[in-house]
Amino acid sequence: MRPIHTTGNVPCRKSFFRRRVLPAAVMAVSQALCASPVLAGPESGRVVGGKGDIVQGDRTTTVTQATDRLAVDWDSFDVDSDEIVNYIQPGSDSIALNRILSHRGSEIHGQINANGLVVLVNPHGMVFGKDAQVNVGGMIASGLSVDTSDFMNGDFTFAALEGTEGAVINRGIIQASTGGSVGLLGRRVNNEGVISAELGAVNLAAGKEAVVTFDDTGLMGVRVTREILQDELGVDPALVNNGEISAAGGRVLLTASTSQDIFSQAVNTGGVGHADSVVVHDDGSFTLGGGADVVNTGTLNVSSTSSPAGRVAVLGENITHSGVVQADSQLSGAGGQVELHAQGTTLVTEHGRISAQNQIGQGGNIAVLGQRVGLTDHASLNASGASGGGQILVGGDYKGQNTAIRNSERTYLGPETVLQANALADGDGGRVIVWADEVTRYAGHLEAKGTGAHGLGGFAEVSGKEVLDFRGTASLSGPGGAGTLLLDPQDIIIQETLNPDPVPESGTVNFSYEAGDEVTFSHIAIRDLLDGDLNDANDNGTNVILEATRDIKIATGFSTDAGNVNSLTLEAGDDIQV
Repeated sequence: MRPIHTTGNVPCRKSFFRRRVLPAAVMAVSQALCASPVLAGPESGRVVGGKGDIVQGDRTTTVTQATDRLAVDWDSFDVDSDEIVNYIQPGSDSIALNRILSHRGSEIHGQINANGLVVLVNPHGMVFGKDAQVNVGGMIASGLSVDTSDFMNGDFTFAALEGTEGAVINRGIIQASTGGSVGLLGRRVNNEGVISAELGAVNLAAGKEAVVTFDDTGLMGVRVTREILQDELGVDPALVNNGEISAAGGRVLLTASTSQDIFSQAVNTGGVGHADSVVVHDDGSFTLGGGADVVNTGTLNVSSTSSPAGRVAVLGENITHSGVVQADSQLSGAGGQVELHAQGTTLVTEHGRISAQNQIGQGGNIAVLGQRVGLTDHASLNASGASGGGQILVGGDYKGQNTAIRNSERTYLGPETVLQANALADGDGGRVIVWADEVTRYAGHLEAKGTGAHGLGGFAEVSGKEVLDFRGTASLSGPGGAGTLLLDPQDIIIQETLNPDPVPESGTVNFSYEAGDEVTFSHIAIRDLLDGDLNDANDNGTNVILEATRDIKIATGFSTDAGNVNSLTLEAGDDIQV
């Protein structure tokens, strides 16, 4: 078959046709593609910006780009499992825009190869099938439209077209080169496959308008500037990841809410003494706005063995995480940073796990934030490090006073949830905060243990500013001395038993509180905190501070183990009654 060439605005017509019918599963997920027979392979490509050449053979389409930016309009763009589309670009910074003008979505089942950035735009949607293989310098796959002249002038604003679904689904393998970026943008985004960008950036964004930016290092960033509301989508969340996203030493963003300046400020790049949010500013204002729901049942991984661990941010109206987030490191310094932040409710459920550990240096930083924050089932957060524990913030920071960290109204931790910020080899325990401006119900277990010859126990605060229902455990022991647990609600009563209402069952989340304003602590629980595990020679207990903004009442006295050297401190804004 004789190749057909095109340069400039001369159209290219393929000389062979094949017909296929879309799988029903694709229709059910994206609702973006029609069931009528479609043509396989890219069709009728014409250069409308920059200079380039298109050559099409029997199974291969080659786009040779002559300028740093190239824009091509296609009548349709499908790649069958035995077809290949190659982009030969001037350099890794080159960008090829491909606008697909078809009235149906695109199916990618074969290969796309490029040494630079490839942008595929189809407002009617796009599906990368399970056999799709994408190997590029970088890629943007968008169900939102972009204007060619804006693109050529450096404006990467993508906007939805009325009457289109704009769904982007990946079931295949999308791999960017080292330091490259991958972005999936649409009204609805679903990743069921594998996306990889070592030392790069992976961005999944759902909305009606999004702006793509590039920082000084070339990493891609995305901010949603016009949200799609969950009510417009029905019961299905706007953004779902149940596949694997990997950006070793880089960054991963999942967002379905309007926001600005994601990753523009350091998220506690040194130690655990300071904490910032990716969306909260120093004055307490935050850019996280309205949007739709995000669900992660898969893996988000920015761990690295050869470079510092990266950063992960998940933003949405409501967030449900039951998968795995890893930001682990094997270098000196701190581990990675992870933030889950919902405008409404953030839930870590089932066996949901977030890890920012460090096998050489200090543990990293984990923040789970929202108006309501809940950990249920076997959810676990781990910011442990060999030379010292990191930091975990659930619902806020110390006493809710850090303006750069948003406070929740209500926070819940179930009876099988675990928070760990331990020193693993030789160092001090880390810092764990569980906070709510109104009510915290805590039935979980937290650790911030010191290790080694002189390792000190860490610090933890568990509190609801108005009400704290504390039924969990804490271990802040250390060979060099025990750490401190601060419990500081409004009123405290210490008596023989807890209030009679039962501990919530695992798997449920209950942000309500029906027992009134007073907080009851069992004297047995206080004693166990002070004494630690008497069967464990390495657990020397915890110093406990009970700090009430109003009153403390000790209804029944209690004693501790004879060898206990830890302190119990009672502080009250008004009265302490013994």
